Amino acid sequence: MTNDQRRQINREFYNYKEYKSQVKETLADAFYGGLNFNYSNVRVSSSPGNTAENRVIKALSDSERMALWVRVFEFTCIKFSWEHKDNVLKKKYIEGKGKYLICHEMAISPRTYDYWMSDITETAFRWAKFFKLF
Repeated sequence: MTNDQRRQINREFYNYKEYKSQVKETLADAFYGGLNFNYSNVRVSSSPGNTAENRVIKALSDSERMALWVRVFEFTCIKFSWEHKDNVLKKKYIEGKGKYLICHEMAISPRTYDYWMSDITETAFRWAKFFKLF
């Protein structure tokens, strides 16, 4: 995994809450008029020359990318739920807490935190490759 890929995973994980709400709104409005549904496999293509259709397709493809990053985050949390590493994920990316505050709250050393984050990032990278985000 390159440093650019590691940075992209961090950036996408920081946007998790925004992505989750935006994906539900966009896809629900586009297909079901506000009803909740499963957004896991949405693929759409457009015809050439139709700008309104192309804007909708772009919004849906952005939503698809966001939905896949939401799944990467959630699957990574599920994998580490028995090891308490999911708490690090939630505190860092959802609550926005810093490294040393997380270490203090969870009673772990900064070195353990770094090791856990490395493990979390590797797992997220594997999920991202599985969903063809890299």
